[in-house]
Amino acid sequence: MLKLPEDSVALQRLHHLGVSARDCVETLAARRDPHHHPELWRQLQRCRRAHRAIHGTSGIGRFGQWCPPLRFRGAEYGLGRLAYDRGRGELPNGDTSYLLNVHVPSGDPLTTESCDSSFQQALDFFGRHFPDEPVSSFVCHSWLLDPQLAEYLPADSNIVRFQRRFELKQLAQSAVYDVCDTDVLRYVFGKAIDGPEGSDDLLDSLPLDTTMRRAFTTHLRSGRHWYRRTGWISLSRCL
Repeated sequence: MLKLPEDSVALQRLHHLGVSARDCVETLAARRDPHHHPELWRQLQRCRRAHRAIHGTSGIGRFGQWCPPLRFRGAEYGLGRLAYDRGRGELPNGDTSYLLNVHVPSGDPLTTESCDSSFQQALDFFGRHFPDEPVSSFVCHSWLLDPQLAEYLPADSNIVRFQRRFELKQLAQSAVYDVCDTDVLRYVFGKAIDGPEGSDDLLDSLPLDTTMRRAFTTHLRSGRHWYRRTGWISLSRCL
């Protein structure tokens, strides 16, 4: 059972970190608990379990900024199967505009119908609550958009269909910063990965019980890499 420190202990830690008295008061007042905020508490419990499974330790600190930290500061909106946060960025034609960053939480299958519904919910929600930020596109930055997946998955699989919605940004010739072998292994196999991600010992230890898992190990054994790719969907193509 997840248990947060008492207010007195939390206050000591905040003082130790040099937090101002005013910020201490506001921080303690904003604390959540399972009785008054059950849904948020369930989210925190789920993130904690995932963090331990993937990284081998408690907490949420080793997750990237797109995951729990974004959610718990109120910047991510779960709308149906997908989740979103607001942003402004560059479009494929070089212009800048308001965008909705798309996140794919783990959970139910990524079906065409569930994605259609989520995109429509997002257009309705953000148009209603943020009318001064007219959105021109959805954008996603994820290993799920790596077109190499289509070499291993059926053409009518949910992931390949999801990929086809997006116009991909060209991968730079020196794409070392977009290599995500370790991240993919962690999330696909749901555990922390120790040692070189492409080592024979590691790959021999991984289960091959799904098409996705077999695809990732086969790909790495061939000496290739998985990449995070960025893709856009203009509003005229989103549904």
